[in-house]
Amino acid sequence: MKNLCILGCLILLNSLPAFTLDQSIILGKEDLWQDIISFDNTRIIPGRGGLSDITLREGEYEEDEDTDILLHFNSPADLFTPSGYALEESTVVYSSEYKELGDAAAAFRNAEDSIVFTTGENTIFSPAYTGDDFSIEFRLYPARLAEGERILLWKGSLIWDGKVYPQELECSISARKILWRFENFFRSPDGRMLSLELQGNRSLFPRQWNHHLIRYDGETGLMEYLLNGVPEAITHTTDTGREEAVVYTPSPGSAVEKTLTLGGSFIGILDEMRISRSRITEPFIETYPQRTGSAMTGILDLEHSNSRLLRIHSTQHTPSDTAVEYYYKISDTLSGWNSLPGPWKKFSPGEDLGFETRGRYVQILMELYPEGRGIFAPAVSDLEVLYEPDLPPLPPGRVTALSGDRWIELSWRAVVDTDIAGYLVYYGFKPGNYFGTGLPAGESPLDAGTNTSLRLEGLENGKLYYFAVVAYDSSTPPHYSEFSTEISARPSAVHGNGQ
Repeated sequence: MKNLCILGCLILLNSLPAFTLDQSIILGKEDLWQDIISFDNTRIIPGRGGLSDITLREGEYEEDEDTDILLHFNSPADLFTPSGYALEESTVVYSSEYKELGDAAAAFRNAEDSIVFTTGENTIFSPAYTGDDFSIEFRLYPARLAEGERILLWKGSLIWDGKVYPQELECSISARKILWRFENFFRSPDGRMLSLELQGNRSLFPRQWNHHLIRYDGETGLMEYLLNGVPEAITHTTDTGREEAVVYTPSPGSAVEKTLTLGGSFIGILDEMRISRSRITEPFIETYPQRTGSAMTGILDLEHSNSRLLRIHSTQHTPSDTAVEYYYKISDTLSGWNSLPGPWKKFSPGEDLGFETRGRYVQILMELYPEGRGIFAPAVSDLEVLYEPDLPPLPPGRVTALSGDRWIELSWRAVVDTDIAGYLVYYGFKPGNYFGTGLPAGESPLDAGTNTSLRLEGLENGKLYYFAVVAYDSSTPPHYSEFSTEISARPSAVHGNGQ
């Protein structure tokens, strides 16, 4: 019967949940990645369930020395360009649902929607422009591909030899293909004007994104139209349309105010428009550039030194050949604002980081990689930092005092903890005030080491002393317990006493 009772108790104990001190810090989810302090080629996007994901930044163009105008269409502020273009009118809206790159794109909802700029100095449409080379590119999502829909139109005029030449550069839809038309835009060295057209070979389809680029080489007169990076039409600005010695070069005039109109009869979405004062040799047509992105957390405080970092979990999405790599630092000290000493250590989400991975402060770095075609990017939804805090020891218990002639001996129960390094005895002359001085043993507190008793000599008979004991562990810096229960004692030459 006794054995059965013991067996029952063992079964009951084994069925109880194991006690654990594990704690966690969640990044992402409800906190919306507020602990991320550094983004490099990454950004936060809406994720699953209304939360947020960290992913690669899409390949939006950046301004360089050859940029004439660059429009991301992420917001109306993008239209106020500091270049030689001045916004006159805009009736478009900005769509975050239908966009190719960035946060939004320009939506032309009807045939009247347009964006109108006047073009002045320091643009490729200025008579002062002598670079000759130029490129015009954009991403287009047509809704219907109706005949004659106009995507882009520049209008100006040139006075030459007493005659006015109306000038136009137009991009429109013809037979479901892109048609580029240049009227009196090029002039020969002896003053003859040239008009030309280029039309793509492939038919477009409604509700599909495509990248369009026309580029011009002023030295050879080569004019090319590329669809998604593939040449569709080629000609030369010469008398024969082939490479010749005499090249007609761009010659915008200044007879009247010149305007650049986007839309005006187009229905659909326009994104990432760029005009460059150079011939773009390597157009970027992928969604994600072949460049690593990273995101780094600030300092995560585990609150106690010598805390053990157990694991770091991640919820991630890595379609196709995309990848995410993770690194961490851990330390009990800081090396500067939001930085920790030492090298980054690579880890795999969910792996046990080892018993000696200890410290108070943690920092995490994520590196994100696109797949080879630039179509897909990875995303990280959240991180969970699981750790075991190295808590301060419990205060010593059962503190007692014996007193005699000019002495008091304190004793206490040892604290049960694997890394107890010693005890401090605090003393004073008023309750709760432990700033005592004047004892031969030294000022408060007195270090008793690992002993569980301490005898104080050279005290004043008849004087009341107050004591409390604190335990400390082997952490660097050590953790200190709370004060023990206060105890008081009075030395006496007549007789000793115990409390």
